[in-house]
Amino acid sequence: MSSAESDLPHAMPPLPDFVLLAETHPPPSGLDTDEILAAKANNANALNGTEIWWQWYQPWLLKRRGYLLRPRYRPGWEPPAQVDPAEREDCAEQTSVRVLDATRIIDGKHVLLKITHDDSHGDSERTILEYLWSPELRSDPRNHTVPLLDVFELPQNGGTVLVMPFLRAFDDPAFETVGEAVEFFRQIFEGVQFMHDRKIAHGDFAKGNIMYDASPMYPEGFHAIDTDRSRNWERKTKSFTRTQRPVCYVLIDFGTSVRIEEGDSGLVYPAHGRDYCSAPEHRPERVSNQVPHDPFPADIYYLGNFIKTEFVEGRLGFEFMRELVDDMIKEDPAERPTMPVVVGRFHLIRWHLPWWTLRRPVDSRRDSAIVRVSRTARVVLLTQSAFWP
Repeated sequence: MSSAESDLPHAMPPLPDFVLLAETHPPPSGLDTDEILAAKANNANALNGTEIWWQWYQPWLLKRRGYLLRPRYRPGWEPPAQVDPAEREDCAEQTSVRVLDATRIIDGKHVLLKITHDDSHGDSERTILEYLWSPELRSDPRNHTVPLLDVFELPQNGGTVLVMPFLRAFDDPAFETVGEAVEFFRQIFEGVQFMHDRKIAHGDFAKGNIMYDASPMYPEGFHAIDTDRSRNWERKTKSFTRTQRPVCYVLIDFGTSVRIEEGDSGLVYPAHGRDYCSAPEHRPERVSNQVPHDPFPADIYYLGNFIKTEFVEGRLGFEFMRELVDDMIKEDPAERPTMPVVVGRFHLIRWHLPWWTLRRPVDSRRDSAIVRVSRTARVVLLTQSAFWP
């Protein structure tokens, strides 16, 4: 047993019978059956259908691939008496069948296991990530796509598992200074340009698809369910600010991404239409009529709309980005700038920002005057400690 495994609390002993069971029998459905609902009605801390599915594969994941799930998902775990879930780590419930965090035994790394299946989305994500993290591309400093650490198949058609670092939402915790947000823009613009240079369009720059590697800010890690707690749930986790410990932002979820191959027309058919926030190429009427389009200007639209919604309109102090993002969300795709132009214009914007603007606190438009004054005082103290220790 490795030192990393022996240091883990409640390390589970090998269970070869359960491993064989996972390899020879189909897994549970993952649905909340009447029996499961009755158990949860009796004790809210009981496992749901999704969790029972993960528990089924835990011995196999540990024995065959070296990944350990949280204690709640290990065979033999029993729900405690009715208690507040906040009181115990093993009562924190998971509801997604597609993703779950785990510990990589060999080094103790906190990772995410993502389940994909044999469909166009799953194949696209795996193929694109394998290409983006091929030896010739992984070392490029402009590569801000999520690292692919491992790929394997679950037995009995359980799906393909993509293993990635466990990341944190791009705005958790909130940006402290304008300069922190400007560095965020730089990295994301750079990352999208890197993808477009390799003829890959992301296709879905939604808020939840931009994250960051939080290990510099959270050197002791954090819990997957309550990200303010330590991984063992026992205390508040230690953290720093982005100014004190700069981070790397990451683009995730390539299920709707496309790679334009040599000789292709460069046009794709819209795969989804959402609502008013969709690029014009992805509006419902275009989707229903399957009007082909160039996917790269659509990426520009989604990225510009994201920055406009989250920063220019959602927070104070980002008017300097308005002209650029307004051009990025023009109705006519031909009028939107390409990513090299976006990156070039952004560098000019950044160059002309004075230092006092970069150190200004980031305030929400909903904040009261008292909250803004308090945040300003906090930012002054933090920036002084970061730059003049």
